[in-house]
Amino acid sequence: MKRLTLTTVLLLGLSPLAAWCAEPDSHRQAAVELLKAMNMENAMIAGASSMLDAQAQSNPGFAPYRDVVQKWVEKYLTWDAVGPRMTDLYEAAFTEPEIRDLIAFYKTPTGQKALAKMPVLMQQGMQIGMEVTQQHKAELETMIHARGEELEKAKKKPEGGGGD
Repeated sequence: MKRLTLTTVLLLGLSPLAAWCAEPDSHRQAAVELLKAMNMENAMIAGASSMLDAQAQSNPGFAPYRDVVQKWVEKYLTWDAVGPRMTDLYEAAFTEPEIRDLIAFYKTPTGQKALAKMPVLMQQGMQIGMEVTQQHKAELETMIHARGEELEKAKKKPEGGGGD
């Protein structure tokens, strides 16, 4: 009897906690609303496509495989797979009031313009990055080659017994 009473008290005591946990989290709901306001699902798809286009443009050897990678992206990088994790990121990065501010911004004409322009600006930014990378590619290759030589020397040193 004592055991039944203790169990009942524990269950009744935990009921408010269970109800609290079951209530929708307004912070998380705000993060979901923000991602919807940002049209993040479509932006994600467009962004992936832009990245594949940029890769195909900068690496002609990739071009014949672009469609294969696109199919893989469409299969695995779905909103069902990515959306909850994106929600987690935004929920962790911003307070609920900050998220509400962002939602309000993205509902303005300027916010909508920013969302519309962002994919093109990101692609152009990636292109700038690739151009700068190409300009300095030889230096990077030299640096990588030098590091490879250092690593090879370091491998050989311990075998020699360290009698310098």
